[in-house]
Amino acid sequence: MKQIVSRQVALAGQVVDGVTGEPVSGARVALATVPVKFQRVLDVQRLSRGKEWDSLDERADRRRTNSTGRFCFLDLPSGSYGLTVSLSAGGHRYAPHKATAVVKRNRAGHITPAWVELALPVTIVAGTVSGPGSKPIAFASVHVRGEPVRAYTDKVGHFSLTGLEPGRRSIVVAARGFVTVAHPVSIAKPGSSKTVRISLKPAPS
Repeated sequence: MKQIVSRQVALAGQVVDGVTGEPVSGARVALATVPVKFQRVLDVQRLSRGKEWDSLDERADRRRTNSTGRFCFLDLPSGSYGLTVSLSAGGHRYAPHKATAVVKRNRAGHITPAWVELALPVTIVAGTVSGPGSKPIAFASVHVRGEPVRAYTDKVGHFSLTGLEPGRRSIVVAARGFVTVAHPVSIAKPGSSKTVRISLKPAPS
């Protein structure tokens, strides 16, 4: 007769977009620091899997988020765990994120699952568009040259472009009755934010 082994969720959570709060699927969640007891388990698994260990997408210490951004690790021993989350499919639009969680077992070995919410920092360029006299321009089109990212200014001239690749970019702003401009901006690193103020001149009549 087969013995049924009951497994327990020890550590679970969800990865979300740091701006919208929407779930992020396909993110890699890794246990970067683990208790000594669990490290010994990993060392044995590494030896048994050989060279393929590093390339494994799913391991005892590594998971991918599902379509709802959720993940879980099973049967972890008690102790403190350091997590890192990243999204390679997102290029450099997101910065990696770190968090910690503590797993606790009672004397009977039962686990109270630890839950972590991981928000991936998003690369952002935000700012305002104004005309003569610093008057806000509403409904101006703002986009990044060479990328599909686009936004429109609100009634106070504010806009926000998210999910950009770092580096030197050109922000193109167009509004009816004004001269279109290309504003240079340099985004330092993934997950960073940049604030710009863009002024438009009236189009010649």
